[in-house]
Amino acid sequence: MSKDKTVERIKGFMDEHGSFLLNQDGEETYCMRGWLTGDSICLMRDWFDVLHRSLYLAHILNATVSDNKLMFNYISCEDENRKETNVTMTGYDPVCEINDKVFPFKNIYYFEPIIRNADWLVDEEMSGVKDGIIYCVLDLFRLGRLDFVNSNSTDFRYLDRDLKAGRLHTPQFNDTLTIYRACQENGLGDSWYGLWSVTKQIPLNRLDFEEKFSEKILKKVLTFA
Repeated sequence: MSKDKTVERIKGFMDEHGSFLLNQDGEETYCMRGWLTGDSICLMRDWFDVLHRSLYLAHILNATVSDNKLMFNYISCEDENRKETNVTMTGYDPVCEINDKVFPFKNIYYFEPIIRNADWLVDEEMSGVKDGIIYCVLDLFRLGRLDFVNSNSTDFRYLDRDLKAGRLHTPQFNDTLTIYRACQENGLGDSWYGLWSVTKQIPLNRLDFEEKFSEKILKKVLTFA
């Protein structure tokens, strides 16, 4: 098969699935988004993944797509040692519609009303009711792609202040994260939100809304989103 045909099949696989289970040397990592750039596959664990993983297809003509899996060889260089590993990617679930707009995470002030009121961000498969609490799990890729350059890292620390992670992704904090919005099932009391573990399907912390917004500000913010 020609290189163009192989690239076409790989791109089709990446476009077909939204999430992937990456198996490399027996270690599995869940990635919520992925795409093909040239001979490299880019994978993001979640919306907050600033240092997304890029895997170079060492022998692209040997890459195969079959039975919902993409298999290829990947070469990495550690301490000037060239290492080739076998990689298998499994399509995890159907892709949702992704917003191509770039979203700068500059101010928590603008982020709070968006995740409180934008029901189109809710992932119905991951959301549900547990112990009398309604959890609305949000797919932030529907909001847009995070602008890493123009985003304020202090706001990330605000989100994970209860986890004390410093940054949402470090080698010591290996998880796939998104945001949840929650309220009591009986409708009483205010909503709250926090970080949600996609891999464990549990809330990781709780942050109460501290700001109240006028209809004018709310309309402006949601239009921006």
